[in-house]
Amino acid sequence: MALLEVFVNDPPGEKCTQLMKNVKKFVSNHQEHDFKHYKQGSNVSKFLNIDSAPSILVNRKILLNGVASYEGIQKLIEDSKPEEIGFVLTRSPGNNEYRVIEEILASPFGTFDSHNFFLLNDGVWVARTNSPIHEYITDTLQNVKFFCIDEYLSEAGIMKKELREGTEIINLGRFVDQIMVCDRTISL
Repeated sequence: MALLEVFVNDPPGEKCTQLMKNVKKFVSNHQEHDFKHYKQGSNVSKFLNIDSAPSILVNRKILLNGVASYEGIQKLIEDSKPEEIGFVLTRSPGNNEYRVIEEILASPFGTFDSHNFFLLNDGVWVARTNSPIHEYITDTLQNVKFFCIDEYLSEAGIMKKELREGTEIINLGRFVDQIMVCDRTISL
């Protein structure tokens, strides 16, 4: 599903009208997508720094100033597909791991749309409520998920009540499935 946001002049001119027609036609044939339109100069356009109309913004990632064709809208949606990255952590968070994660999050890997942390072996210590690295990750990134396998928590002596809220405890099969969903995976 994509979010298509169209910005038009008030009153809309010929190009704005054409863009609206193209988007409405596209959305009527692809009802899984959301469509919103705003007047140029609205609070939304100011917040997003969109200063020309007509414009179309797809998933708040790709902006096209001008009129997009039906096929062009499809291409914009394909190009704005959300990307997920997975980090497999197998060691307890020490100074070296903390520095490595800081470097990764400052790199282009930190710009993915969704960040999944798969905690194996001693990596489960990252999920504890008093883990400064967990706090750093969640303060630095948006759309973060943490996954642990129950067996590793038991081996480390970590009880479920000690985990940060939102940490998912899953079995090995689902763990592998979640890793396979990611566009990229990095093991640390």
